[in-house]
Amino acid sequence: MRILHVYDKSTGGVNRYTLNMNHAILDLRNDVEIYNYVLSTANESLDLLQYKNDRNHFHFFYDEENEFRELNVLNDCSNSDIEADFDTYIKEIRPDVVNFQHLNKIGMSLVSISKQNDVPTILTLHDYWLICPRYFLLKDDFTVCTDNNRGIDCYECNELPDANYYKLKNNELEYRYRYWYMKGIISDNVDRLIAVSDSIKYRLMEEGIDKNKITTIYPVVVNHESVDSHKTNKRVDNSIHFGFIGYVSALKGTHILLEAYRLLDRCDIELHIYGTVDPLFQKEFENFQGLPKLNIYGEYRPDDLMTIFENIDILIVPSTWPETGPLVIQEALMHNTPVIAANIGGAPEYVKEDYGLLFSAGDIEDLKNKMSIITHEMIDTLKKNIPVFPSIQDFASEIMETYINLINTKSKIQKRRVYANNNHRFVLSLQDAVGIKSVRIRNSIKKILCLLEKYGMKQVIIFGAGKYGKKLVNVLLQEGFIVAAILDNNPKLNNTFYMNVPIYVPTTYSKMSQIEADIIIIVSEWELEIKEQLGNMGLGIPVIGVYSFNKENFETHKEGP
Repeated sequence: MRILHVYDKSTGGVNRYTLNMNHAILDLRNDVEIYNYVLSTANESLDLLQYKNDRNHFHFFYDEENEFRELNVLNDCSNSDIEADFDTYIKEIRPDVVNFQHLNKIGMSLVSISKQNDVPTILTLHDYWLICPRYFLLKDDFTVCTDNNRGIDCYECNELPDANYYKLKNNELEYRYRYWYMKGIISDNVDRLIAVSDSIKYRLMEEGIDKNKITTIYPVVVNHESVDSHKTNKRVDNSIHFGFIGYVSALKGTHILLEAYRLLDRCDIELHIYGTVDPLFQKEFENFQGLPKLNIYGEYRPDDLMTIFENIDILIVPSTWPETGPLVIQEALMHNTPVIAANIGGAPEYVKEDYGLLFSAGDIEDLKNKMSIITHEMIDTLKKNIPVFPSIQDFASEIMETYINLINTKSKIQKRRVYANNNHRFVLSLQDAVGIKSVRIRNSIKKILCLLEKYGMKQVIIFGAGKYGKKLVNVLLQEGFIVAAILDNNPKLNNTFYMNVPIYVPTTYSKMSQIEADIIIIVSEWELEIKEQLGNMGLGIPVIGVYSFNKENFETHKEGP
């Protein structure tokens, strides 16, 4: 079985989710190979190559452009270079299923390419990117967006007045196009959506996404065998250690925690902060660094988590945006550490009153009150109530079950499809395809006009005075071409006019050979017969048919010896 995962290296949480899942699936099933299609820079790809082996493959589309590439909102819809590369790759590896983990900067159109290649397609919902170009569902004033007005309000959120400021450069109609494009792809080309929490599932349902298409599968962090889930005492000192783990930023609500900590009138507490500081948040962060017993550790690695949680009595997750599936909560509970979290997004699905507390998101006073009631006895009680959560192996089994069910369902649908044997085509002629080609006549006319301009063919004869023939006459005249005559085999039209252009029946017009023209264009379903008719007349004028038009053959004829 071949599984293809598609994602962008810059989306860190998605990378971690996917790599952990890959490892668990490969441990679970010996008959599986995983292929990773990743958008990255050359340097970023080096981080992933350490996971490469004979069953875990990587294909990189290198994006060495500047960091603002993603700021064009239409890049969320499609990128032609990536489309071509992905189409080649999916044809090469022929996967049994494709799971798109995230399409930030890659383009939603890759889902359509997967569908065109008849591969069952899954899209995992890690955040709100489908309906919010900024992922977070937060407005500029840090209020949660509850309705983007079908994409129109996204324009005001993203188009900032200062032209020198970091921003997305698109007009209002492009945001609206993005919104409906995303919904169209989900409706027509995605077979199954996996949500990492019910919060994002219900938010997408509010946008009209079919609830039967969405399955919630909660992500699971990697197990740590050395974690004692019943441990109650980690240190010998009597102070209570509150902790924060993650990106130190306004989005993560670090300022809410720091301000609540500042307001607490307790001498038996400490605050320990682990994580990289957002440069935009640095100045605000510095305002709190004189607080007593505030410990700042900076960047950490996943391998450090065991030691970090040994130093924390209770974790605080004060996010201001509705995080969908915060893995740090799972990590805390797996390390037998209770959690106080903002009651927003997916956090309430993980934090229950038996082993944690929720506070009103953004409410500093409420968080302060929750922190003020924490005692060692309360912490011990909360720890004892922490349940046993599913393992990474359980998660991999549920993901694999979803893949297999989808593959089997698609296989049954494909077996029900009935196609005509293609051998019948060999007894047909081009004339028999006219009915199929007629729906493309407008495109053929556009291509013909471009070639007439290219080769300086200004004087034209049209053969066919029907609906499309007259339309072509109108277009030619509007574009400044000269229509010397209209030919038609209907005797009733002989010596009449359309748009002041004479109509002749060629077999009865004595001066037919005297009409000057650069080319004759046939606009008739009797194209083959008319070509033969004109050939017998020996006019010496190039003839093309709209229905059978082929640009390459035309240019070969014009440029050949």
